[in-house]
Amino acid sequence: MSGQILLLSGGLDSFAIWRILGKPRAVYMDIKNKASARERDCVMRIMRDFPSSDITIRTGLGLRKHEQQDGFIPYRNLFMILLASLMPVCNEIIIGQVNEWQVDKNKKFYRLMEKIISDHAQKKVRVHAPFAGHTKSQLVEKYLTIGSAEELKKYSYSCRKGGKIHCGNCTNCLRRYMAFKNNEIIEPMKRTPTMKDFVDKWRNPERKPSVDRTIQYFKRFFEARRAFK
Repeated sequence: MSGQILLLSGGLDSFAIWRILGKPRAVYMDIKNKASARERDCVMRIMRDFPSSDITIRTGLGLRKHEQQDGFIPYRNLFMILLASLMPVCNEIIIGQVNEWQVDKNKKFYRLMEKIISDHAQKKVRVHAPFAGHTKSQLVEKYLTIGSAEELKKYSYSCRKGGKIHCGNCTNCLRRYMAFKNNEIIEPMKRTPTMKDFVDKWRNPERKPSVDRTIQYFKRFFEARRAFK
């Protein structure tokens, strides 16, 4: 049994990364958020259509009541990483992340989790996001060298609203739209995102400036400019 475990969310990034890395052992944790039903459906389709895959579904981590208006759930990745570390023969946890920053999605946080696991479980587990330097558009482009656009649409769901059709309003839909548009993939949404959406959603005067976040913003800006030209 491999010591690798990928956190599979039912979203675009984790599915694409799972396939690109050769379908490593994965776990989906149903946190009962607004999009859980759609995400779980995607994971079930993956398990059905890739029968040789080693994917575990974990339930009981109900975090719906802690879901904020923008879809953020405090400590989500902390819980998931700790639970994954308890799975048999786990020495590496892979995060399905691209070019983004969140309090529980950054290198400093991952090093902290490694230390917590080492100190309290007396085991060494590497926690990392191998595609954190890629934009979502670049990840999709890489995926299309081994798979199809139809697979990305069939096996992933991104909308925070949890509707049958992506809303086109939330940040997740905006980023999915940009990645698909930059790779000439057409997918219906209730509303077509715009460049103004990008500017409005990423204008946050409360954010503390840093080198990493500045680089991240410019990567996303050029990704958006390409999608909305």
